[in-house]
Amino acid sequence: MSRLEELIAELCPDGVEYKELGDCVLKPKNIKWQKQSEQTYHYVDLTSVDRDTHEIFDTQVINANSAPSRAQQIILSKDILFGSTRPMLKRYCQVPNEYNGQICSTGFCILRAKPEIILDRWLYHIISSSEFYLYIDEHQKGSSYPAITDKEVKAYKIPVPPLEIQSEIVRILDAFSELKAELKAELKAELKARKEQYEYYRQQILRPESNLITFKNYSLSELARVFRGGYITKNSHTSGEIPVILGGQEPAYFIDTSNHSGEVVVIARSGASAGYVSYWNQPIFITDGFGYDANSNIILPKYLYYILKNRENELNQTKRGAGVPHVSGEKLSKLEFSIPPLEIQSEIVRILDAFSELKGELKGELNAELKARKKQYEYYCKKIICSAKTAKNIKIRELGQWSGGITPSMNNQEYWINGMIPWITSKDMKSAFLFDTQDHISEVALKNTSIKLYPKDIVTVVVRSGILKHTFPVAFIPFETTINQDLKALIPNKNVLPKFAYYVLVTYAEDIRNKSKKQGGTVDSLDISKFMDYIVPLPDIDEQKEIIHILENFSSLSNSITSGLPAEIAAREKQYEYYRDLLLTFKPKVTA
Repeated sequence: MSRLEELIAELCPDGVEYKELGDCVLKPKNIKWQKQSEQTYHYVDLTSVDRDTHEIFDTQVINANSAPSRAQQIILSKDILFGSTRPMLKRYCQVPNEYNGQICSTGFCILRAKPEIILDRWLYHIISSSEFYLYIDEHQKGSSYPAITDKEVKAYKIPVPPLEIQSEIVRILDAFSELKAELKAELKAELKARKEQYEYYRQQILRPESNLITFKNYSLSELARVFRGGYITKNSHTSGEIPVILGGQEPAYFIDTSNHSGEVVVIARSGASAGYVSYWNQPIFITDGFGYDANSNIILPKYLYYILKNRENELNQTKRGAGVPHVSGEKLSKLEFSIPPLEIQSEIVRILDAFSELKGELKGELNAELKARKKQYEYYCKKIICSAKTAKNIKIRELGQWSGGITPSMNNQEYWINGMIPWITSKDMKSAFLFDTQDHISEVALKNTSIKLYPKDIVTVVVRSGILKHTFPVAFIPFETTINQDLKALIPNKNVLPKFAYYVLVTYAEDIRNKSKKQGGTVDSLDISKFMDYIVPLPDIDEQKEIIHILENFSSLSNSITSGLPAEIAAREKQYEYYRDLLLTFKPKVTA
């Protein structure tokens, strides 16, 4: 029997009393600025709290004259700050000693533990729990800027075991937190070090200042034969295995015809990725880009790639054009480079290739681990949903009301200037749960166009976008919003919980994409009829709630490397959260 089990058996064998947070915390005080004319303070705003580390990382110094209107609350060391404005962003922290007596925004709910009832670290772990955020999600109000009142936060009921038990559980959870933080720091440091090491050596190796090597200056037009890509459409050629280089950082699609074989360096011509440099040694079809065949008497193809890659930011900054920006082939041809002899180039390429391979292996290992965990997550999602006892098979169209959106005219500035209404496009659909959008429209656009304002707690899917080549994006939207024409939004029926609709669509996403995706076309899209007729299981409301509760505890395992932590960190995070929630769950004490 563990120390914790012994304490529970000894001190609370019949269960634990639950109390409202408000009964367990002290009331904070506000500052009286009129009496503080000379004193300066550190001001902790909502954005001062890091959402990953849950630490205060940036403050501003204020006084009575410069204090923002929200700078009102006095904080003490060991206070727990919970961001009650847009609370699902999870801005919470514990105040360290250095900020004792300083000021925080009224956007925080200050939770100051009553030491005779609860420990401050117990309180910290309570508000980081999944159960707490389920409560917050249900009680927050507002669409564009959701918030929850201090009164509602303090109405949340928490388990209050004896202080000895709190202390033992805090010890365990703090150990998990420390391990997680160490691993996170180590992995981030390793990735950063590898990247900096690679960048440093690449730049140093390519510098022409060495007195031991004779460098000669050449323009790009002297170093390589340049050619423009050819015009092509996806429908004009048969699908195949030859990548089409359209201008982005990845092939646009694959066909059966090439316009270049062998080694070549490609510079993307237009779009956001204009100036992007890539190296190919296989048959490809270059369309919206410049291909450079190295002059073998002067330069190696791979060395040409590295020197251009080294100036990629410079190339990108030369792009011009208001609509679709592009780089000029003429300007590129005039770029000058200092080039060493071929045997020196060969050795430099060997070193840089070794660094690239090492960096790629590290990234590949992290990606492989994340992919495996994501598949594991999807497997269990499907198993949990399919095993629902009350499930009936229905078509996706029967989940609720489906409809699309529009793009208000970009030429009408009144539709966009000072816009506050969220407008979702496919570029926002990189996260499972959205909290805001990159673009917003105005009330004028909502009034003068046919665009629809959707209520909160809907589900959106992408039905038209290049991303459908490999992914079917699904997102849960907890705020009122509008969408563009590349998306469909679901307002669930009364017998369908919004989050269940989200989870069932995510669970079957890959199969939906495979069976509903249109063949051909210039832009990847779904066959809407096939999508709407896809069959999914729907259990009754009670079982939907149980399934949501289970899946909520595992959902972060599907986070991507770019949107969250590396795979191993995510796994430790879930391990920590699992044990945290387990250790913070008690049988309520039955009162007579």
